[in-house]
This record gives sequence, C-alpha cells and structure tokens, in this order.
Amino acid sequence: MNILQFVAQGDALSHDPYTALALARASCDTLLSEHNLAQFRLEKCQHLLGVLQDAVEQTQVHFHNANAQIGPILYFFQQHRLPFEAPTCNLNSFLVL
Repeated sequence: MNILQFVAQGDALSHDPYTALALARASCDTLLSEHNLAQFRLEKCQHLLGVLQDAVEQTQVHFHNANAQIGPILYFFQQHRLPFEAPTCNLNSFLVL
C-alpha cells in the first residue's frame, strides 16, 4: 500500500508533523528508487537493442557476401553442364517478425 494513501486513510491530526514528514520522505525515496530502477532497466534494454541491431546488420552483410559467391559457382556449373540443384536460400525466408 502506498505510504501516502495509508496516512491519508487515518485522521490527519493523529499524525504528528515529524511522522508525516518522515512518511512523505520515505515515500519520495521509494518513488525515486523505483524511477531509478526503471531508468536502469530501460537503458539496459536500449543497449541490448543496439547490440541486436548490430548483429542483424552484420549477419545481413555476411549473408549477402555469401550469396554473391553463389553466382560465379552456378555459372561454372552451367558452363560445364554439370547437374546441380539451384539454392533456395533467401534472406527474407529467414525473417521472423
């Protein structure tokens, strides 16, 4: 239960001013701690998102480089009339959103 709500439920005159101030400060300290924790978690998630975005971009570059190497190999097979099965590897087929 929120400390301020707890205090408000009682008779305001039943709490001396020092107790009310201590409870208000404790409530503010708690809220500040909750804010700091939420901010930390947000920054951690933003960092992880950046790492994951970098990983996606890096894998896309590697995929396109690997895919570019397939063309000359297929050309070699065609020129020498060698049987082959055309690759069906497509980056879009791996995208799961």
